[in-house]
Amino acid sequence: MKSKIDLAGNDTDPGVLGNKADVIKAITSILPDVDYTDPSWGVFYNGTTSIEFNTGDNETVETLMLHVRGGGNPLMIINTICEETGWAALDTSTAEFINKSAIIVSWQEFSHYRDQIIDNKNGKI
Repeated sequence: MKSKIDLAGNDTDPGVLGNKADVIKAITSILPDVDYTDPSWGVFYNGTTSIEFNTGDNETVETLMLHVRGGGNPLMIINTICEETGWAALDTSTAEFINKSAIIVSWQEFSHYRDQIIDNKNGKI
C-alpha cells in the first residue's frame, strides 16, 4: 500500500485525509463561508446550492461525505476543493471519480432526473 502526504505534509495511509482540524482548515480556506459550528458537520450555502460536509466524530478523517442540495451546480466547487487539496471525489450517481470533463454531463443528468422526480411528485407527467 502506497503512502500519501496529508495536509500537514506527513506520510500517511492513503485512506486518510488528515487530522480533523487540518481538514476543516483546508475546506474553509477554499470556502470561507462554511459554517463549522459543529466540527463534525460543516454547512455551506451560497443562495442556490447547499453542501454539507460530514467530517465525522473521529479526530482522524478518513472519508468526507458531502450532502448536496439545491438547484445550482456544486460540482465546480467540489472539483476546486479536490484540486486544491489533492483529494478525490466519487460521484455516487455514476460510481466514477469527478473530473472536469465529466462535471457538466453528470450534473445535467442528475438535474434531469431530479426534475422528473419533482414533476411526478407535483402531478406533472
